[in-house]
Amino acid sequence: SPTPPTPPSQTRTLLAMGDSLCTGQLPEPKGTIFFSDEGYVDTLFEYLQDNHDFTTLEKVCCPGEDSQELINPIPDPPISDGSFCYPTEQSGVPSQLDAAVAALESNNVGLISISLGANDIFTCGFAPNPEECVTTLLERLVVNLTTILTTLTNGASAPTPIIAMVPYNPFLAFYLSDVPQEQALVPASILSTVALQTTATQVYSQFQVPVVSGNDVFDGLNNSTLTVVEDGIPQNVFNICMYTGMCEETESGYVLKSTELRDIHPTPEGYEKLGVAHFELVDELLM
Repeated sequence: SPTPPTPPSQTRTLLAMGDSLCTGQLPEPKGTIFFSDEGYVDTLFEYLQDNHDFTTLEKVCCPGEDSQELINPIPDPPISDGSFCYPTEQSGVPSQLDAAVAALESNNVGLISISLGANDIFTCGFAPNPEECVTTLLERLVVNLTTILTTLTNGASAPTPIIAMVPYNPFLAFYLSDVPQEQALVPASILSTVALQTTATQVYSQFQVPVVSGNDVFDGLNNSTLTVVEDGIPQNVFNICMYTGMCEETESGYVLKSTELRDIHPTPEGYEKLGVAHFELVDELLM
């Protein structure tokens, strides 16, 4: 008699990797909530539970992580300050990438989500030669992303779909600054964010990984003036103020927060927008 079909596994896991966008770090109170259940990954997981029978969310991500630290968490100044989370003392997992491979080996992972890139280049805005800094670090990102994706592909016992997100540009909020050095970061940050998106997307495409652009989600390149807003700020600045912790709303419109309070991370509403932006691509991946 024919062999009956194997029943499906009772678990289906979303494996989340990357930086503080993955951990759901919140902007308020600043510097106090590094891990939350209000991140984009949590929005995505709820959707997967309701629509694709996912049962488990495993986050191996770490705040502040860049592509170098994800592979090798040991500090290597000036290239890397080292990982905030790895190696883990209790389990002895050497790196985030090792943790992801272990999850692939032990769980029924149905989808891998990656958020990476912001910490690779955003410090370049303060470098003596920002353009040279971006070029150098994007070259490193290409090498590291290729290593990460190759390792994940080889570490999975079965082909496992991957979806990636590249970051938005929080420094658009400096349009509202009255400090010339901060104002100068706006055009420079637009160039570096676009370069990051282009470079990362090219690497991801080589591995058939679809990409959600945080820049697109927050309309980061739309600098048309909002005449309906009292202070007439550009659409992209308005969106960054609305969906991150960079600004505060006053009776006359948004103003830049003081240096000690401003935060690049999304609000819960911002995270939800980023999560929802994954839905259509995920449906296509899991068809």
